[in-house]
Amino acid sequence: MARPLRIAMLTTFYPPHNFGGDGIAIQRMSRALVRRGHEVTVIHDVDAYRALSSGGEPAPIDEPEGLRVIGLESGVGRLSPLLNQQLGRPVITRGRIGEVLADGFDIIHYNNVSLIGGPGLLSLGAGMKVYEAHEHWLVCPSHVLWRHNRELCTGRECFRCVLSYRRPPQVWRYTGHLDRKLDEIDLFIAKSEFSREKHAEFGFPRDMEVLPYFLRDVDGPAAAAGESPHGRPYFLFVGRLEEIKGLDDVIPAFHDYDGADL
Repeated sequence: MARPLRIAMLTTFYPPHNFGGDGIAIQRMSRALVRRGHEVTVIHDVDAYRALSSGGEPAPIDEPEGLRVIGLESGVGRLSPLLNQQLGRPVITRGRIGEVLADGFDIIHYNNVSLIGGPGLLSLGAGMKVYEAHEHWLVCPSHVLWRHNRELCTGRECFRCVLSYRRPPQVWRYTGHLDRKLDEIDLFIAKSEFSREKHAEFGFPRDMEVLPYFLRDVDGPAAAAGESPHGRPYFLFVGRLEEIKGLDDVIPAFHDYDGADL
């Protein structure tokens, strides 16, 4: 490229104020872009993390030069992400987000925006706009197409389903608010072919490109020699032990399978 790009990443969660894999993936992407000479600013919502966390404040994380991280703190605690979730737009933190984006960016890269500002966030700032769907929030209020917190979703029962998650329904989802804001985005990204197909199946009206998750090359003698860290073929699972992850199906399958370890 003729010059380095200035990229803004907007997301609800980012390490260390982070719970799951989406925040780690955004951090990995941001650091990869910085290693290639680009400038990245990450804007995330500290209030949202604190509203959902039952632990203490996490230890800070050092980021490389060229990666700036801005954690939004509204001063009103969990009220701020609740308003964002209910109204589908950034409320108390809108001014701060707009101030940062006014610095000018070549690319504004939206990730999990559910509690940082919802669809209303997509109209802020100028530049090429990318939306990366780490889950299925664009078509599912509970994000994961896991109906009533107990079964695969095969058809919409969204109002009753979201109540089963003990979350307040989002009235804006029934007003066309999201569909109108989709016009702000130049590129939609799904993380797998499966995810792209599910978005289409549940009525998402835009084309999506697929960009899988990735890991950095591992350094060290074993990696250089192409050696496995385990003596046999194996499958590695890293995640929370909850029904939606499907391990209750996977673990029994390995009881009688000798070809690899889990």
